[in-house]
Amino acid sequence: MPLYIEYGLLLSFINIALIALCIVLLLKKITPETSKRILLYPCLIFVIFCGILIYSYLSDLFIAYYSGAKYELEAHKLRIEGPYAWHYRMYLLGITLPLFLILPKYRSVPKIVLIIASTSLALRLFDYFPITLN
Repeated sequence: MPLYIEYGLLLSFINIALIALCIVLLLKKITPETSKRILLYPCLIFVIFCGILIYSYLSDLFIAYYSGAKYELEAHKLRIEGPYAWHYRMYLLGITLPLFLILPKYRSVPKIVLIIASTSLALRLFDYFPITLN
């Protein structure tokens, strides 16, 4: 099994835990200073795992381009430009959107973290549960 599938599954569990943490922080009405300290490390762990996934996808694309393997490069071209390109772009958006949590302006507000984490999870679930239109 490729490494990015295992990291993606682990990222889903981290994502669900971050969503639960944000819901608890919003329901308990914790002060902004305390919630900022509580959200710091979970957000950074989430960003690190998203960075690992982005790195693995880019290295896969790099190897396909520079290896000279005709079919592997063609498979990547079909993913990027083919009929299901929207599906691939939604998944890529789901793993690049959490990079906004590097900025303290976004990770200090539990509502924004909840929106980013929920959107990221919903977009990445399209990869795990493909929806066929036909």
